Amino acid sequence: VSRAVRAINRMGWKTIVISNQPGVAMRHFTRKTLSQISRKMILSLGRSGARLDGIYYCLHHPVRGIGALKRKCGCRKPKPGLLIQAAREHGIDLKRSYFVGDSIIDVEAGRRAGCRTVLLGHLRCDLCALMARRGVKPHDWAEDLWAAVQKIQKLEKTGKR
Repeated sequence: VSRAVRAINRMGWKTIVISNQPGVAMRHFTRKTLSQISRKMILSLGRSGARLDGIYYCLHHPVRGIGALKRKCGCRKPKPGLLIQAAREHGIDLKRSYFVGDSIIDVEAGRRAGCRTVLLGHLRCDLCALMARRGVKPHDWAEDLWAAVQKIQKLEKTGKR
């Protein structure tokens, strides 16, 4: 992950994490714990020369949340709310951006935001069936984040975005 993030940093691109974290809404862990995890991730990346430009979390859950965090929102993927917020706050053109994730929900959020999407992992029959049911398909596939970054670099270099 550090090598992939460093490569994105060297390209001069923003590197932003966008994640659903409903564990806070369901009281599996606290905001403080999530903040500590984020700090540890930032420090770990920093030790290897990589940096994140932003981290955005949706803490809500529409069904199992507790209190004010139990609600339908525009920031929970597959809705693109956090991508749009990050783009606005960091001056990012989503149409020229890549959204890389490990679930079909990530692909759907990225597509809704207008990004080119890369799904991490291996193609499986159950995943193909899910994509067909949801009517969503990634632009590209990659085995892991490093492979995704290499693919993105090649696409950008050749102009075959």
